[in-house]
Amino acid sequence: MLRSFGGEELVHGHSTIPDTTELEPSQVTQARRYCDGLVLNVDGGVYQGGKCLVVRLN
Repeated sequence: MLRSFGGEELVHGHSTIPDTTELEPSQVTQARRYCDGLVLNVDGGVYQGGKCLVVRLN
């Protein structure tokens, strides 16, 4: 996507961090950066009992 549309990173939600890791919702305390730092998942899984994550983007 970055190659096609440009940009420096991709920020997304709708794939909850608890569903895509081994973490329980209560263990998620920050957004998850992956793919060599190019992707940031900001979905902490509020509906699962996780926190609402707010992230400042530079």
